[in-house]
Amino acid sequence: MSERQPGSIAIALPRGQITRTLREKDLGPAGEGASAPEAAGVPRGAADAHDHLSRSLVRGLALLAAFEPGGGERGIVELAAELGLSPSTAHRYARTLVAVGVLQHSSVTRRYRLAPAAAPPARA
Repeated sequence: MSERQPGSIAIALPRGQITRTLREKDLGPAGEGASAPEAAGVPRGAADAHDHLSRSLVRGLALLAAFEPGGGERGIVELAAELGLSPSTAHRYARTLVAVGVLQHSSVTRRYRLAPAAAPPARA
């Protein structure tokens, strides 16, 4: 097990966990051709029906869950297309996740990956 800094937390966030949770709350991901909020797992009108949920937080979690532990780098256009977000929205969320230390940005490749501290330790 990796050593954590005092006051830090570890979060296991499997991609399916977000989808499963949203489906249980009747906010499941929409089919193909969905708008940006729907493709990120929050159907149009969900904020009205579930005003206690933060659409922005759900989108950010969906972006974070798009990264696999030990996976390679991912680009903004790729992430935006996968999640049905505009590239500017995906970029804003990615930069926020860099600022809080869960993603890293390569100035050489201009792509993102999980920060080492955010990835769970590899199992043998």
